[in-house]
Amino acid sequence: MEDPTPPSTVMVKGFDLRKGEVCRFYFENTRKGGGDIAELVVDEDQEAIFITFEDPEVAQNVITMPHNIGGRDLEVSLYTPKKAAPMRHKSQEPAEEEEEAPLRTVVFHIGQETSESEDTYALFFESPRHGGGEVEAVNIDKDKGLVYITFEEPSVAERVAGKTHRIAGRQVEVTLFQPPKPRPTYPEKLLFKNIADGTARDCLCMYLERITGLDPAEVLYGDEVGTVLVTFDHEPDLVKTAQFCQKRKLEGRQLTVAKVPISNCLLVENLNDRTTEDTVELYFENKRSGGGAVEKVEMVPEENKCFVFFEDHDVLDGVLQKPHKIDGAQLSVKRYMECLGQSGGSQDPTAFTAPKPVVMTNVDPYKVAFLRQSQEIKAGFLQQLSNSHAEVKFEGDNLSIACSLNPSVPKARILARTWATDVQQVAGEFLGMIDVLKRHLVQQIWPEVETVVRSANIASPKGATFFLVPEESAFVVVGMKSIAKELLDKINTVATAAVEEAIEIREVKKTNT
Repeated sequence: MEDPTPPSTVMVKGFDLRKGEVCRFYFENTRKGGGDIAELVVDEDQEAIFITFEDPEVAQNVITMPHNIGGRDLEVSLYTPKKAAPMRHKSQEPAEEEEEAPLRTVVFHIGQETSESEDTYALFFESPRHGGGEVEAVNIDKDKGLVYITFEEPSVAERVAGKTHRIAGRQVEVTLFQPPKPRPTYPEKLLFKNIADGTARDCLCMYLERITGLDPAEVLYGDEVGTVLVTFDHEPDLVKTAQFCQKRKLEGRQLTVAKVPISNCLLVENLNDRTTEDTVELYFENKRSGGGAVEKVEMVPEENKCFVFFEDHDVLDGVLQKPHKIDGAQLSVKRYMECLGQSGGSQDPTAFTAPKPVVMTNVDPYKVAFLRQSQEIKAGFLQQLSNSHAEVKFEGDNLSIACSLNPSVPKARILARTWATDVQQVAGEFLGMIDVLKRHLVQQIWPEVETVVRSANIASPKGATFFLVPEESAFVVVGMKSIAKELLDKINTVATAAVEEAIEIREVKKTNT
């Protein structure tokens, strides 16, 4: 049957493909027989420009007239695309048509205390004595105590599996490994990447509507710069959308697009400080929670939250319909989309959430005391962190670093994503330039040495100081590396003389008695 809709697209050849906008202006001119253009696509493979007019009659008029732009005669003809079977991704193929690849991987449990290397397992399973053959890869999951052996030939994997093998003095049951099937994707969601950070939301939505032909029902900006999760009112055509992204850039950026796997993860917040990973896993595997088999739990103790990944994504709906309480704490539980990052996404591209303070608890207390005492070094430390949008508070022996970013700071949203890691690195590098040097003395002569060192009035240079610690019979020098060493040498000179004098006095006293 013939298509009742007259063609509205023309193919233009003989024009400079780099000047598509000039071509657009020409064919929008009614004096040239043109009119409103719905779409203009430059196809470098066919060395042609395809123009789709809003009115099919305009296309008919255009092909009846001669056209010349910049001294070039153009060849203009109606374009009717050939009908072809729609493209289909592997993930869209009917299940009965898919041919599963033969299994080439085996797995066995060796416990978390194993010390054997990948080479040990490779050599074992390549030996004909054990029914093995050429090994392609060895992967050791130390957290779960599992070893995965992938053979080049499926027949070897079948031969090795189902048997008990003795490896490094222990017996292991080897079975074929069936990789989990990929999770299905959300039909109405697409993930776009490489969007310019300054692209306005309205501009983005118009672009999305143009390339998909659908209205974006929801747009969520992810933590990763340029990442947007879009939910449409109907299922979009992934293939056509990807093709449009390749041909039409958004503000100079070529976007990438992909389907989004259905989430199998929950974000659980407001955990009790004493709640452990095992408790969380046991709770969500219990039928009372509405959950099921848990794949893994990722704890974020500093924020009293965790991520719970289930083996079956279908259980999430059941879990979300119930209230949850662990160790007396009422939990906040919501679906987590990995592609959006830990924030869960935002509808506002300029939304800014200040990171929580970073508390450094493992800093040498002598370094903290030195920073408190040395105004010059402290000022340098504070300035370094200020450059990273951070403010420092001294809380006992700990350093509490707060974020000073705010929405008025250029690119605050981007800087906030790595702020915690950045400030810890800056603080760590600065503290790493400070040395803590100790000298312990015999307790019996410490009183005399302490008295001499105190009375010597040793001047501390800029960038170093020292502490006398009677309870440890020691003195401690703290400061910038080279300066601290110089101060230590000075004190050592005085202390050594004091030690020798103290020993001499004690010897004289022994002789006299």
